[in-house]
Amino acid sequence: MSPLILCFSPAFFASPPKRASLVNKEHVLAYFLPEAPFQMFEIFDKVAKDMVLSIYPTYERVTNEIHVRISDLPLVEELRTFRKLHLNQLVRTLGVVTATTGVLPQLSVIKYDCVKCGYILGPFVQSQNSEVKPGSCPECQSSGPFSINMEQTLYRNYQKITLHESPGRIPAGRIPRSKDCILLADLCDSCKPGDEIEVTGIYTNNYDGSLNTDQGFPVFATVILVNHIVVKDSKQVVQSLTDEDIMVIQKLSKDPKIGDRIVASIAPSIYGHDFIKRSLASG
Repeated sequence: MSPLILCFSPAFFASPPKRASLVNKEHVLAYFLPEAPFQMFEIFDKVAKDMVLSIYPTYERVTNEIHVRISDLPLVEELRTFRKLHLNQLVRTLGVVTATTGVLPQLSVIKYDCVKCGYILGPFVQSQNSEVKPGSCPECQSSGPFSINMEQTLYRNYQKITLHESPGRIPAGRIPRSKDCILLADLCDSCKPGDEIEVTGIYTNNYDGSLNTDQGFPVFATVILVNHIVVKDSKQVVQSLTDEDIMVIQKLSKDPKIGDRIVASIAPSIYGHDFIKRSLASG
């Protein structure tokens, strides 16, 4: 079984992020992490921040957030295989990015001003699914209205991407599936449309009113709250090759008809168009 890999982000060392095997070091944490990721990540981030501040007491001037990233989960799920049993669990999947939004500010820790007496309420930590609002003012006992205190409210970066099934992983005769993924904090802008990525994150649900209108009964949209992203590039593809793959490639390189085999492998379900296929192969 592949080990869970733990690394700190943002990288506060000049060298690449430090990595450690969670399975080999802490069996109990590795057992509970996939089943209760929200609670575990909250603990991990707090402990990581305390550890960093114990080494670098002034690091909070750089950033007030330290995140623990988990990679190399043993099981890789396909986008089309996600079901209700995966809800609120840590999952690992891969696909191609087809769309990204801009990086937007999302409320993280919010404070409110009581319009009637000017008292500042808060801080309120916002959840991902719903907005937290005060019920009444403790100073004047009124029930509002309340306005957001723009100066003392904290924000974080937010970006949504659409992950599409890779063309080579779609079963024959099936329509490609896609899933929205949410990137927060330093993960924003870590990928772009066209990138093939591997995502580790929490498969969860959020309320979508349009789905309820269309279906006529309560339906929740599902998203992946991303914890870790690996952008697949040529270097990583080469590193993932096994000895058997290398032997096959070397054997194919000595085949005098390798060019014709490559051309024939392009869109084999489409008959003819040899010149177009050959131009694609040579391009």
